[in-house]
Amino acid sequence: MLARHGAHYRPSAPLDVRWLAGGWSSHLEFPDPRGRRVRCDFVTRAPRLGREEIAALFARSEGGLDVVGVEPLIRMKQTQRAKDYAAIGELARLLPPERELELTTDPDRVLTLAPDFGTGSRRPCVRAALAGGGRDAVVVALAREADRLQQEDRNRLQRYERAAADYLQAARRLKLAALDLPAAHARLCELAEELLPRVPPGAGDGDADAE
Repeated sequence: MLARHGAHYRPSAPLDVRWLAGGWSSHLEFPDPRGRRVRCDFVTRAPRLGREEIAALFARSEGGLDVVGVEPLIRMKQTQRAKDYAAIGELARLLPPERELELTTDPDRVLTLAPDFGTGSRRPCVRAALAGGGRDAVVVALAREADRLQQEDRNRLQRYERAAADYLQAARRLKLAALDLPAAHARLCELAEELLPRVPPGAGDGDADAE
């Protein structure tokens, strides 16, 4: 289907389960009838989701259009991008209040929900609200939490970037946009066999959350 649309690869892992299973992603694009670029990103092992959650996503796909649940989507949004944390706050409102309290990035929601639902929480922002620290204390705790999550995501991506450096240099030399899709795919698979590890970078160091 991608070939019929005239798609070509952007520098990325091949669209092949051998590398997608290791957390790598594949990126292609093609022009639509108006000449706009349509970008297609493929990933099968989303970051910060456990194997059971990922297996459940695929198990539910039986011919219909499936979507990611709210809590898995929130964890996928815990990235380096500041704008994602505002989206997390809105997504958390879709959850029951006790789960919203554990995941929201909105200090006002923390202050509202903590007295009724936060007694057993170990989340620092909730503890700050219950300790009577006021809004400033909750904001500081949320900022520290976001900074930690952003650094974790930055470290994860840096592991992938280091592991892919030689492969991506070689892939760019192929001038992928000039190759038809089957030829580009075959060449990328050859390069990946030589230069791109199949396992998640860091997995051998006990990092179960590598993408």
